[in-house]
Amino acid sequence: MTVVNSALCYPSLARDQVGIISSTITFDTTTGPVGTPTITVFTITGRVFIYQIFGHCTVDLLSAGGGTLALGVVGNTAGFIAATTATAIDAGEWWIDGTPVAGHTTVPYNATGGATAAVANKVVSSNVVATVATADITAGTLIITAMYYQLTRQARLA
Repeated sequence: MTVVNSALCYPSLARDQVGIISSTITFDTTTGPVGTPTITVFTITGRVFIYQIFGHCTVDLLSAGGGTLALGVVGNTAGFIAATTATAIDAGEWWIDGTPVAGHTTVPYNATGGATAAVANKVVSSNVVATVATADITAGTLIITAMYYQLTRQARLA
């Protein structure tokens, strides 16, 4: 399994600028409960406000034993996206909840109440992690993108 991060804009954020970062996870036979069940997607410095986080699959995820994948933070591993059967996440699909969608999707937003999806509006001070459970995810590629603001000086995701 490999994880590659890339800042898309504002690598040196001012307090009012949006940070956008992506992490590409390439799964292999070592990714799962037997091998590496917790994958650090983003390492955090300070505290940030993540207002959107989502995945896009570029290569179908494979698991012979019904492996699942969740996205959250250390201590709340499904805080962003609940456990989803890995084989349900296919190339070209957006992963924002337990039912990935091909082509495009809308992250729900309520004009008076703010974001309504689990993937939005979270204050974070722990590393963002993906957790593999039930069985190994043996192949596939997933790009996780986060959009965030700093809450503390020099805060960032990397």
